[in-house]
Amino acid sequence: MEPFEDWLAHEMQGSGDLPEATFIALAGSEVVGYSKFSLTAAQPTTANHDMTGVKRAWRGRGIAGALKRAQIGWAQEQGYERLATQNELRNEPIRRLNERLGYREAPGHIVVRGPLAAELVMLVLFDVDKTLFMTSDPLMGQATTEAIEKVWERRLAHDAIRYVDHPGQTAMRITRLLLWADGLSDDEIERGLEEWCRQASGRYLELLSQTDTSEWRAAEEAAEAIARIEHRALLTGNPEPVARARMEIIGLDHLCPEARAPSGARPRTAPS
Repeated sequence: MEPFEDWLAHEMQGSGDLPEATFIALAGSEVVGYSKFSLTAAQPTTANHDMTGVKRAWRGRGIAGALKRAQIGWAQEQGYERLATQNELRNEPIRRLNERLGYREAPGHIVVRGPLAAELVMLVLFDVDKTLFMTSDPLMGQATTEAIEKVWERRLAHDAIRYVDHPGQTAMRITRLLLWADGLSDDEIERGLEEWCRQASGRYLELLSQTDTSEWRAAEEAAEAIARIEHRALLTGNPEPVARARMEIIGLDHLCPEARAPSGARPRTAPS
């Protein structure tokens, strides 16, 4: 468990964390539960449920429901038109509660894990549940928003990515989500994507050259595991220069150089 001060800084003091959008359940002087919204100028009519938590000993007493209803009432008073939340599939109680309160499911993400078949081409996935690159890297987020400003002349909050449904998404998909939230049409977005990719890649490499990456690391025994696979290909949700720069830093670039990519499986950025 991280120190309280670190948790407070990470979870309660971001640009989208407001005291008036945070709700606490008390039993006497004891805090037994809390919930909060994360708000962003990129989605001015949407309030995102960031957390609802109740102490284990106090669960099953309607506290989560009371907190949620307080949030809904506050959001209505403030003029929000949409509330959004994300839930772990196995968290059946909160999913049932959300359904009772009127929330409706939307398409989510499914992560499938299993053994590699003997003849399967290796797909190296970056930034998906930290399967290979194990270090948090905020540089691509910064490069993404700065490239958006250059290409579409839209200035987003520095932490705007936090407020779109980004886990497991490609960088291009995240860019689309940010621009949709900012009011751009599909045609406007499509016209700028190629230039965005070039700008974001260049800015990322520039930021990377100024960053201490001595603590960046690959998954344990990743090099040995990948080396045992005869046919390898690189699949990345980021622009290829970004992925290859990371591979070089964590010492895996020799395992999938561009010239060795098999025919029909050349390194590429996954489509959005």
